[in-house]
Amino acid sequence: MDSQTNILNHQQVCAILRRIAFQIAESHVDSSTLVLVGMNERGQFLTSLVAKELSSVLPSLNLKIHGVDAESDIHLADSQKQEVAGLPVIIMDDVINSGRSVARVVAAYFQAGAKSIQTAFLAEREYRDYPIAANWVGRSVATTLQDHVYFDNSNPESLRVYLAN
Repeated sequence: MDSQTNILNHQQVCAILRRIAFQIAESHVDSSTLVLVGMNERGQFLTSLVAKELSSVLPSLNLKIHGVDAESDIHLADSQKQEVAGLPVIIMDDVINSGRSVARVVAAYFQAGAKSIQTAFLAEREYRDYPIAANWVGRSVATTLQDHVYFDNSNPESLRVYLAN
């Protein structure tokens, strides 16, 4: 059986998401529109929470929310490509592991003509296969190849990040 070590509790997760929202707002205070992209189910969940925080910090900022399934081929619809062209994009996920999925999503939005692409993660493993740099990270975790970092959002009132080995 895997042992679990809590890394972040609910209050810490909420504080980190609030901080990331403020950091994004600070970087995009002069933007009129921003595209937030949530990777997979948990990344989309986090994107919705950050979008809510961003809306309270910068109420005039127009947010366009996208969700992508990063586990399959990423094909943006023509309407999504038009919506992204010339705009800054923030790609969000719960945990960056190898960087492979993020690299595919970055490539799709780059090809769609995004003005800039930045990334935000609740947690990052310090071991990665791909050289993806995170712009905003909640918590960096030193891991071995056998360790896994997980975000548990099964109960929205008790969010947590934990390490399993």
